[in-house]
Amino acid sequence: MAARSARLLSGWHMLLGVGGLVISREERWSGWRVPLESIGLWQLLVLVAIFMQPEDFHSGTAVNWYTASIIIILAGMVGIYLFMSRQPKT
Repeated sequence: MAARSARLLSGWHMLLGVGGLVISREERWSGWRVPLESIGLWQLLVLVAIFMQPEDFHSGTAVNWYTASIIIILAGMVGIYLFMSRQPKT
C-alpha cells in the first residue's frame, strides 16, 4: 500500500511543480491568488489524509520528514498570502 501511496503523491506533487513553474511567469498578484489558494487547500487535505492513514508510511507514524515539510510549506504559503494581501493595490 505504501508504494501505491508514494506513486500517487509523487504524481500530484509533479502536477503542482509544473503548475508552479507555469504561474511563476505571472507578475501580478491577482494571477497568483487562486492557484495559491488551490495549492494550499490541497496541501491541507494531504495533511489531513496523513493523519487519517499513518500506516501508509514505513515508520507507521504520521510524524516524519514528509509531514514536517508539508507543515513548513503551508506555513510559508500562509505567510506569503498574508503579506501579499496586505500590499497596497496599484
